[in-house]
Amino acid sequence: MLHLPTVGVERKSMEYVIDRIEGNIAVCENDAREQVEVDITHLPNGSREGSTIIIDSDGLVSLADGSSRESRIVDKMKTVLG
Repeated sequence: MLHLPTVGVERKSMEYVIDRIEGNIAVCENDAREQVEVDITHLPNGSREGSTIIIDSDGLVSLADGSSRESRIVDKMKTVLG
């Protein structure tokens, strides 16, 4: 069960962070702070709160390579802290 935004949204791969798990549902959030709900049975092995996942245009969920997320965080920290 994926509850993806559909109104006025072009379907493409999106990156989300698993914010929290409530029962059998993972509540995930993207950089725009939009939330989606994913049934935990659709999550890849190794997924946990804080994991970055990619949901492709067909609704398939994969675990993202953490290094790209970490590098974005480091870049943002450098921008903020100078």
